[in-house]
Amino acid sequence: MKTPSVTMPTLKPPQASLLVGLLMGVGLLCASLPSDAQAPSTNDLRKQLSTPWDAEDWPAAEAMARQIAERSDSSIEDWRNWLKVLRLQKKDEAALAVAHDLVKRPGANSADHNSICWHWIARNKPIEARPACQKAVELDKANFEALVNLGHSYLLAGDKDTAQAWYRKTLAQIRKEEDLLNGLLDDFRLFVQNRWYAAEAQAAATWFQQAWPQLVTLRQQRSGARQVAQSGKPLEALAQLQAVATQAQGLLGESEFVRLTWITWRRLVMDQVKDPIASKQEYSQAVALAEQAMRAAGSSLPDEVRLDLLSELGAVKEEAELDKQIADKRGHLADRAGLVIEIFSGLIRDGKFTQKEADILTRIYNSPVHSPETKKLIKERFPDLFPLK
Repeated sequence: MKTPSVTMPTLKPPQASLLVGLLMGVGLLCASLPSDAQAPSTNDLRKQLSTPWDAEDWPAAEAMARQIAERSDSSIEDWRNWLKVLRLQKKDEAALAVAHDLVKRPGANSADHNSICWHWIARNKPIEARPACQKAVELDKANFEALVNLGHSYLLAGDKDTAQAWYRKTLAQIRKEEDLLNGLLDDFRLFVQNRWYAAEAQAAATWFQQAWPQLVTLRQQRSGARQVAQSGKPLEALAQLQAVATQAQGLLGESEFVRLTWITWRRLVMDQVKDPIASKQEYSQAVALAEQAMRAAGSSLPDEVRLDLLSELGAVKEEAELDKQIADKRGHLADRAGLVIEIFSGLIRDGKFTQKEADILTRIYNSPVHSPETKKLIKERFPDLFPLK
């Protein structure tokens, strides 16, 4: 349909002047209005996003989420919203592209990289998945979802031994049974269903199911050890912790759980060492208890834990000899600053210490295994103690 022509009326000079004035006034008024009146702010758009989101109008939510994310003042949460709404619509390729942009932004975390990792794992592309899986673990070594996915990247590539090593690390980080039953085991069901190394996947799933109750028991025993010590049976508590560490080593290998168990063991021994000092009893009693505990632990006691106890006892010669042995194996001396400060803090009560405690602190401070940097740090942390002899 053709648009009819319109004949504009002829204005007389006074009328024309009046019209020009009105137009200029309108222009000035528009220029004086705040920018918010012309376009909504990012915060306004975030509030508006809830409307299509709550209504599950995903196309509209996607359009608005993208508009927010592409703004210069958007946050990483805005990008995560965009990514989520794409996944809700199963727009996998678009979601992958957004995920790659997201992880380049400040604040990207382990879960962000793990989402890329899982994208490829779920498509049986383990080699493509591995770099993102490794980055996710690097950013958070306690993220069991990232740990298990890194294991999957080896399982689906035919390396079941390396996969199992990562699965053991995974188990140590799982806290709730529902995370095992409703998440992790679903991965293996997917692999079996699609016949992706089905036999190996089923074996791994069976191992998780059998190992989980064992780990629950070990956690309970570790937690109960302090109660045993508080009931007046410190050596029994130490033996219980040693047994837990040994069993956990077999179940999990070198894991955070094993390390923390030995830390608990050491702290319990240190508690027994400090108490006689605080109550003015003979320090030799504390030394004898610690040495007895170390003998009972035998070769299962890690070198680092034994070294920590020797430093706590002020056994300078023995500490130096053991530290040299560790250095020969590793090629460097252990960092002692954190431990020494912990020991000093334990022996000093409310900024005060007895002559006997001062003698112990002096022996520890003068140990040849401590570097000049460590001694400088101790002096800065405890200025009232110095100069020590």
